Amino acid sequence: YDLVLAHVISGIDEAFAAADDAGSALTGLIELQARTALGVTALIAVTAREGSALPESERPRLARRRREILETHVGVLRDVRPDLGEQEARLLLFGLQPLIRTAASLGATLPDPVHELVAMGLALLRVVPDADSSV
Repeated sequence: YDLVLAHVISGIDEAFAAADDAGSALTGLIELQARTALGVTALIAVTAREGSALPESERPRLARRRREILETHVGVLRDVRPDLGEQEARLLLFGLQPLIRTAASLGATLPDPVHELVAMGLALLRVVPDADSSV
């Protein structure tokens, strides 16, 4: 779990460092999720399946780290879509991970899986990319 979370947190830092604005930060965060889902699919499956086997003492710490990651995403999404309330943004983001994980399992059939997954994620969040964006 720590390995997956460390990978995600490092990627979040990189996405923010490379971003010019909230829209590119959001695209970078979705791209991170897509690359993670495509790159460490087996590890994600194991962590999802074995979550109940975590020692009781570790669960709050890991849940707190996951909430911190979610809150980062909520903040960025609300910067891009100020029309969303906090709960609406959170609800949309709760749908993003299953979409990406499921689509990533079909990644080999997509012509450009990262691009496709980012486009799906932005569509789910109802974010229209800039005309000069690569998505």
